[in-house]
Parts: sequence; C-alpha cells; structure tokens
Amino acid sequence: MTDGINAEVGKWLLEKGHTKTELADSIGVSLPMLTSKLQGETKWFWREVCSLADLLGVSLDSLR
Repeated sequence: MTDGINAEVGKWLLEKGHTKTELADSIGVSLPMLTSKLQGETKWFWREVCSLADLLGVSLDSLR
C-alpha cells in the first residue's frame, strides 16, 4: 500500500505546491510519523488512509 500512497502524495506535493507538514497536520499525525509511514516503517490506520484519499482527491483504490 505504501507505493500507491507515495505516488499520490508525490503528485499532490508537486502539483499543488503543498508541504509534508501541511499534509501531516491535515490527517492528524506528526511530521516524523508521516515520514515513517511514507517510508514503510509504520503502518497506516484506516482513518488516516481515508483522510488522505479525501485530502488528495483520489479514490481509496489509487492508494493501494
């Protein structure tokens, strides 16, 4: 699942000019925790994935 998330987060950061700090705040995690999740060191919770999909404007399937 991390590959799909990383791809969508990367697109979002480039296309929208947002920051990882903004993303972390928006889904309710700290910046170090977001980094850990993006690196595959920490698992994603369902509510975080749902919040992420909503924020990025993508389907849950695209985050697989």
